[in-house]
Amino acid sequence: MAEATTTQYFRKKLAAYFAGGAVPTRPTYMAFGEGGHNPDGSAKAADDTQTALKSELIRIPLDELYQEDLLSVTSRAKLSKTDLVGSDLSEGGVLDADGYLIGFRNFARKTKDSDEEYELKLKLKF
Repeated sequence: MAEATTTQYFRKKLAAYFAGGAVPTRPTYMAFGEGGHNPDGSAKAADDTQTALKSELIRIPLDELYQEDLLSVTSRAKLSKTDLVGSDLSEGGVLDADGYLIGFRNFARKTKDSDEEYELKLKLKF
């Protein structure tokens, strides 16, 4: 399972909540994209000021959201065999119910074949 970079947006929402602000919205969606890799196919460095995936292709509801340990929450979603066939996937992100990016991960380019499902788990650490 991949550890995600928690965005500054989400960290600010948590800080505001602790100071008496609004309750942050829950993680609800997983986005998959093709903008997380360099020209050589390797993963781009993460930037926690990022507010969206570099090149989002699809956004789907989370299949699962669970607390694996006392300091993290893991989000899981799976693309079906027919989703994004032939796409060069290299980024995944967790979005809240309002559609804002709260965590993401860039990874080496992987071409999605027609005979495979593709599951992504992202762990947000606190």
